[in-house]
Amino acid sequence: MITDAIYELKKLFCHHEYVYRTTPYFLPYMDWYECRKCGRRVYNPPKELVVHDD
Repeated sequence: MITDAIYELKKLFCHHEYVYRTTPYFLPYMDWYECRKCGRRVYNPPKELVVHDD
């Protein structure tokens, strides 16, 4: 329970850098962006936070 709270605080104060992710073989239309620092997942991040090198 304490670790869950710490994990959520990490997401809250993270300077996000989003990387594009997709499902490899099943359902190719499922895609999302994931922060490479904290693991937060979103579908439409701001363009200035998307990183293309991963």
